[in-house]
Amino acid sequence: LDAVTELETKPEASIKEVELLNLSGSECMDWVGGKGWQIGENRKRSGDMFFVQIGSGRIQAPPGHPNYVNSRQNAYTKAMLEAKGNIVSSLSVTIEREIQLQVKEGQFASESETKPAGTMSSIWDKTLTLINSELDTRLKEQGVIDISDAEQKRKAEEIAQNTLNSEEFKDMISTAAAMRLKGVRRVFVNESVQSGEQGEICVVALYSGKTMKMADAIVTGDLSHAPKGMVGKPLRDQIPDWKTSSGVRQLMNTYGTEMLRGEDGTFHLIAYAQAGTRTASKTSNSIALSKATTRAMAELATFAKEHAKLTDALESSENISEMSDKAVNYESHEAYKKELSSVTSPIDFSGARRIGQWAAKHPVTDQIIVGAVVEWSPNSASAAQQAKEELNSRTGSGAGSANRRIDSSAYGQKVSFGGSAAGGSSEEDF
Repeated sequence: LDAVTELETKPEASIKEVELLNLSGSECMDWVGGKGWQIGENRKRSGDMFFVQIGSGRIQAPPGHPNYVNSRQNAYTKAMLEAKGNIVSSLSVTIEREIQLQVKEGQFASESETKPAGTMSSIWDKTLTLINSELDTRLKEQGVIDISDAEQKRKAEEIAQNTLNSEEFKDMISTAAAMRLKGVRRVFVNESVQSGEQGEICVVALYSGKTMKMADAIVTGDLSHAPKGMVGKPLRDQIPDWKTSSGVRQLMNTYGTEMLRGEDGTFHLIAYAQAGTRTASKTSNSIALSKATTRAMAELATFAKEHAKLTDALESSENISEMSDKAVNYESHEAYKKELSSVTSPIDFSGARRIGQWAAKHPVTDQIIVGAVVEWSPNSASAAQQAKEELNSRTGSGAGSANRRIDSSAYGQKVSFGGSAAGGSSEEDF
């Protein structure tokens, strides 16, 4: 029998247990799994397809910071933008990659700049070197230039001469994806702010045949595009009650656009947005309500149509060299950049209306939050179109903040805060 060499292994007791960490968006990923869905393509019991993606955004401002409330709203917008970037890249993406590896030992004659001693070329080079050295010295004495670059070059040449062998590796990757989107809605949102940590909002974004038809109805004004569904509960029973403490507590964690079925099976788009106040005055509250309403209207417009784009680039390299003095030099470099954008061109909107509004103090920071609930449906659009036609048929005359360093400890976060919101998440709602 051939001899068998056994590998020496450590006893199980000496192997450290792997510590699991939560990644961004874990709560949303868990929610998707709990629904029996998967990221990407899914099918309803009817066989119709729908698509799901997640995204997350950090709440950059610490709790208690003057811009904390607006930073929460920004975090939702960033999370939704990331989810849309994931959608377009999953549908079609252009990937470019270049990998380089160079292993070297010694120096080729063509790489050497040494010239035979005594030749005119050698004498000329030495003369230039002497002149340049003298000029550099005098200029340095007068404070005109710093010859540190020349010194670094000399050291680099010295290292090259002492290098026995080397290996250089580089990996460069770039991706680009862009697509027109419509009917992408928020189906779940989770906000989590743990004590002493940066807050985060994650979202689950979804689109289907029905949501895209709803978007078409908005853009074209042809309400026959709007889908119909099974009879649902009264709309007011599906939206958190902005007149109760428990309802407002839920609204604090509710952002973006969702699609709900009414009593007659008509689909409604409900958009939620928030804004912070500068002061506790009624004027400041009124301005915050206007800002929240504008954001909610923009959410509806983006649902109707947008052009989303994602690009990212990754560069990774490492070099190792063995020196004549037996030393081993190692250096590495890595860089990454991601850019996301979403553009909604001008769109004529008929029938959008604010159906709810609320204001409350944040339970942790006591900062005032003002929220708006905006609704659009084929019925409201039809009524608006009719009113506009009647008005047009009648005759007669008629009348920033400065950038500054953030010290998180200055805002005194004492407890954790968070919550989730999901509306219109049954298969009949999309």
